[in-house]
Amino acid sequence: MSSISSPSTDVAVKPKADADALSIVAFIAAFFLPLLALIMGHVSIAQAHRHGYRASSLAVWATVLGWVFTALAVLLVILFVTAFAVGVSHTGTSPGGY
Repeated sequence: MSSISSPSTDVAVKPKADADALSIVAFIAAFFLPLLALIMGHVSIAQAHRHGYRASSLAVWATVLGWVFTALAVLLVILFVTAFAVGVSHTGTSPGGY
């Protein structure tokens, strides 16, 4: 009897032992420079996938926080520009007409 063995097609993803330096820097930068953290987080995740490792949780959190803080910064800029535009348009006018 001949036995036919088929090669396994399952590719195991190696767990990452610890966070790499780029993901640590990206996570710290998320609180000060969110756009930079967003870029570094994506790069760290891409490097992990390229080398067959699972992405560091710090890299994932840096990416998520980068997106959240960047969106908040954009909303705050829109809010301040709108408030400034409304304030400028109402200068020089008084309710009593004086």
